[in-house]
Amino acid sequence: MDKTKQTPKKEEKRLFNKIYSKFWKMNGREKIISPHDRIIIGFSGGKDSFLLVHVISTLSKNVNFPIDIVAVHVTNPQVGYQLDLEQSKSICESFGVPFISLQSEKMSESDIEDADKNTTFCLNCGKNRRRALLKFAKEHGFTSIALGHHMDDVAETLLMNQLFCGCIATIPAQFTTEKYGIKFIRPLIEVPVVLIQEWTKYIELPRLIRCKYEKDSMRGEVRAILEQLKKKHPLIIQSLAQSPNNVKQDYL
Repeated sequence: MDKTKQTPKKEEKRLFNKIYSKFWKMNGREKIISPHDRIIIGFSGGKDSFLLVHVISTLSKNVNFPIDIVAVHVTNPQVGYQLDLEQSKSICESFGVPFISLQSEKMSESDIEDADKNTTFCLNCGKNRRRALLKFAKEHGFTSIALGHHMDDVAETLLMNQLFCGCIATIPAQFTTEKYGIKFIRPLIEVPVVLIQEWTKYIELPRLIRCKYEKDSMRGEVRAILEQLKKKHPLIIQSLAQSPNNVKQDYL
């Protein structure tokens, strides 16, 4: 037997530890999670939110201060996006994280009818989901909402805003809303998606039916451009994601 080969369980642990180390270093610098925080994990059921549950539950078991955690999935029956709720509940609870589901506000009939033509439909649906999370957080005394954005999301958003909006903006590690006073945090923001995809090979994700209105978007176009560039320039995502921290004011 080749002793250099890792068993699936050991390989999953090795990859998770690598991911967790990136989060730990970033949190040490940015302090996105603090003692006595009460955190909602926005749980879509995809690989990123599943990893988020694993990362934050691991943190809670390895620090000497209390952190309150719950995973929350927001449903919208109008768009056909379906998650196996019982399987998701079982997975989250296996990490010691309670799981609940909420329903977002209904979208207008005109929005639904024009969904195939409306380029802002997905954006509005996402806003409805975040609004549901914010209201739940405010009503139940939670301090933070954790979202599963990773390093590639940062790079894509930066490029999207430059190409399509004419501005320089991306996804911050943390941001507090003025209206609700709730903090959005992104623990995976320094983790490249390729590392998450590698880790995902060794775990079981909840069954998920994608939204029937999901379609090509500006983000998809930017992602395709970056995928091509990555083949020749492997560090391009890291370079783009770090660029907002290295602004040359004299050249703006």
